[in-house]
Amino acid sequence: MATPYTDWRALTGAPRSPFFHGTAADVAADRARHSPGVTAPLTPNDEALFTQSNARVLLGHAANGSLRFIALPTQVYPAPTGTGEFGLGPGMYHHFDVAMYAGNLSYRLELEGQAEPLVVSSWEAPLTGLPCETVYAGDFLPLTTAQAGDLVVALVSFAPVAPDAAPAALSPAPLPGPAGAFYVLHLHNTGDTPVAGKVVLQAGDLLVGHYEDAAMRAGADEALREVKAPEIDLRQHTIILTRPCGAVGIHLHDGRWRKITAPFEAEIAFSLAPGEARAFETHIALGATYADVMPTLYALHLRPALDWLNLTASFWRERLGALTAGIQGAEDEARYSRDVYVRSLLDNFNCLQTDAAGTLLAHWQGAPSHGYGTVWGIDVEPTAVSVVHICPELAWATLRFFMDRSRAPKGPADHSVPILVAPIVIARQWLQVTGDVDRLRASPDVVAALERIVADLLALKAPEETLFPSRFSSDGGVGRRYDYGTNVKVWYAFDSMAAIARCLGNSDAADAHAAVAIAIREAIARTMVGSGPLGRQITGGTNLGEDPGTFYLPEGVPYYDGEDTSSMLAPVYGLCGFTDLAWIAYHRWARSIWCPNFDPEFGAVRWSPRGFAAGALDGTAFFSRLGGSVTAAEMLAALRTLRDVGTDDVTGSVFWWPHGLEYRRSLTRCSQGQGAWAWQYLQQWLGIKVDAKPDTGTPTFTFAPRGLLTDVAWEGYRAGPHRFDIAWSERATVSAPPAQRLGESTAEARRETTDVAPRPPSARAETGQIRSQPRGSAAPAPWARITNHNAVPWRVRVGFRQPGIGALGSLVWHEATLAPGETGSFSQALPDAAVLPPTPAGNEDADLVRAEVDAFGSDGILIRRFGPALLWGHWELERLWEPNAMPLTLRLLVANGTGIPWAAVTVDLACPAGWRAQGRPPRHWPRPNALADRARVDLGAVLPATRAVAPFWLEAPHDLDLDLLWDERGAVPFHADTQPGPGLTLYARNIEDPIEVAVEVTVTITPEEGEAVARRLTVPVRVEPARS
Repeated sequence: MATPYTDWRALTGAPRSPFFHGTAADVAADRARHSPGVTAPLTPNDEALFTQSNARVLLGHAANGSLRFIALPTQVYPAPTGTGEFGLGPGMYHHFDVAMYAGNLSYRLELEGQAEPLVVSSWEAPLTGLPCETVYAGDFLPLTTAQAGDLVVALVSFAPVAPDAAPAALSPAPLPGPAGAFYVLHLHNTGDTPVAGKVVLQAGDLLVGHYEDAAMRAGADEALREVKAPEIDLRQHTIILTRPCGAVGIHLHDGRWRKITAPFEAEIAFSLAPGEARAFETHIALGATYADVMPTLYALHLRPALDWLNLTASFWRERLGALTAGIQGAEDEARYSRDVYVRSLLDNFNCLQTDAAGTLLAHWQGAPSHGYGTVWGIDVEPTAVSVVHICPELAWATLRFFMDRSRAPKGPADHSVPILVAPIVIARQWLQVTGDVDRLRASPDVVAALERIVADLLALKAPEETLFPSRFSSDGGVGRRYDYGTNVKVWYAFDSMAAIARCLGNSDAADAHAAVAIAIREAIARTMVGSGPLGRQITGGTNLGEDPGTFYLPEGVPYYDGEDTSSMLAPVYGLCGFTDLAWIAYHRWARSIWCPNFDPEFGAVRWSPRGFAAGALDGTAFFSRLGGSVTAAEMLAALRTLRDVGTDDVTGSVFWWPHGLEYRRSLTRCSQGQGAWAWQYLQQWLGIKVDAKPDTGTPTFTFAPRGLLTDVAWEGYRAGPHRFDIAWSERATVSAPPAQRLGESTAEARRETTDVAPRPPSARAETGQIRSQPRGSAAPAPWARITNHNAVPWRVRVGFRQPGIGALGSLVWHEATLAPGETGSFSQALPDAAVLPPTPAGNEDADLVRAEVDAFGSDGILIRRFGPALLWGHWELERLWEPNAMPLTLRLLVANGTGIPWAAVTVDLACPAGWRAQGRPPRHWPRPNALADRARVDLGAVLPATRAVAPFWLEAPHDLDLDLLWDERGAVPFHADTQPGPGLTLYARNIEDPIEVAVEVTVTITPEEGEAVARRLTVPVRVEPARS
């Protein structure tokens, strides 16, 4: 492979996303989120940071070019799950210690002939720096570019891979890399005159073992500030900071420190002739102790920084290949889908760090997490599975890390069954991708750990049904004791154990596990499918007649958990097909107003099926909407919602709890959702599934796109050690649809080897390629081309669908065996006539709106209050978890079912005495500054069969002492009741009798034709004495 970058200037031509970039203004906005008068503490989890890792250290490069932090995990140990004094909730099983140097490294230039220095980047005063743009170059590399006159400036931060893959701990991957990183400034003089002066590096002294250390360093307690201050040493032109949590060394290559009190300053003189360029390298090394620093710094000096960069860029080019995607008529959406997929892979790779020996120490939820050092169990499996095909070496390390850590160290055995089975899911995916049965056989401790998980599962089985209980999915409670998403994942665990046992030659065990999987599928069909407003649907779960108590929901009401990603993956797992009517109806119900926690303003479900937890909007929910869409129109609408509402427009990451378009970057990156969607995008949208060790003994590559894409090209697709080139298109205009009925039964979806038409014969083309020759007339044909770049033959299966049908319909399969180096070309001529499968009712979002208007509106008009009384997400980070910090909210849904476009819609609110309101633009999150007894939201035009939302902030009289906490412990106030009824119920501590008032709503509709219509709605508000 050619050297990626011949010099630093070549970085300017590196591929980058056209959608995502950051500037100094994003850093300034992050700093402004802190409360007035508060010295900005350390909150890298939701800052505008471009992150990167070498599986040893994690770094964050700010949108203005500063190196915000670099972090090194040092040890991991069990955590007392649910212990509030340590900030531990359910699902938090382990903790890892981290040495984080948050030095806010930055550069400035002191140029000859200029009185004032030229600030290149500054964390403390971001807007004083050069106008800049920060992107991921080549998908993985944080790169900031700027220009000052004739001086072109670039800033790069990266943690390099190991210099030699062979001796690396995770060989054949060159991982982990050194416990250090480079922060490089590159200057290029494009003018006609020389430029001379000094480069000045500024570095802070904040070295922490927890975020609270930063708050103490900035606090008023002088004694605490002194305790948290590091010891400072200067050695061989290296500043070394040491604290009990670890040590860091900072070294400006060929420079000298001129100020050794914080903020430290080092300088180096330079002179650039016209056309000349130069790079200035800062080397940073971390360690658990002082003694660890200099060996790492010495290692970094063994090669120029550009060599280290090329080693790292070559690794990622080899592992990622070159992927492009197209959607006929929606090319921007196609590129966006590709960019979010790759960003999800890399964000999740960044979550995992090992020690020098390759033993996993850390799984950051989101990298970096808002819970410093906390391992959230639910994120581990989707993280590992999402990266398994690009880095199975790290997935194996994750399997070994979690195989005995998926049980709660404290609490009942059914604390979280989805977390319990995670190692089995990782093991199955790792084995399918690598085919390395020998390694599994040589690791009896891994096999034994998986068998112990199975034994624990079987001990939890319900008495009368083959279903399995759980209390939590992660840190959120499930809806009912035998939860659908939980049992979907348990089904996949038993199916996986059957596959693993077959590969190991244990047919008896395989049959036993397969029998349990079959029984789970049958039990789900018997107990978790019921009537719904859109037809028979999944109900969310069942209590099987057991007393739900106060923890579980009673029977009778369907639910969909906003943090559930297993339900959307049921067809990917193989439990059902994409045409399973109950599964389709369940996901359509979850984006309708019949679903109590669906939020029509933001287009996704809020967190929990349990009423108390509906106030937070989850990143996972945007993915579950997209993953649960089956028609092309549904997929496109869901993809645009993810793009417009759920994706950070700076980094391209999806965060856990976005709230409003201004705060899409909130809490931390959503590693669970990003990981689950990466799996589904790979197997459904890109259509790629690899089984390197199938029952037949011949490795199998399956390719059958069933998403929104109409074109895929992936040069150098990697499935662990295996490599392929892929090209596919169904873009051609089809003159006539196929003759055969393209319906698909649930059974056919489960058995991927099932052909829905006779398998066409294959013939060798004259070029030496393999071209399958389908029966039927020669209409314009979808085609695929696969090249086997492996040392052994592969069985290749290609499935063609009816173009434009999304995930619906059946596949026509073609098959060939490709020799090493051989290319197979496949096409499917579309015959002259066909009967397309009946599309399930409500196949488009417009149909859902019409059904909602029919059910809840009158005369084609629907006006309805919805949602909780309190939304999560304060403007100031210090107040995110503060009781009563947010105003109340009242939101009105307006839907047009008249069939006539409405030119204008206004919603007016009249408050009762003492109450005040203020409208806000839909999906935006402005701070209320003009609360009054009357308020208005102008919705503009509303098209037929669409919804609009009028959102208001609402303030109760000041003499009411409202109790907005979500549980009796008063732990955190960030969740509020879903309150799906017509009115709001609130609670006050200082009243003895209920208070009843009403908010009067007037909606004025001006249609494009005809007279304006005014509709009125009364929203009752009841304030009850606070619950004990």
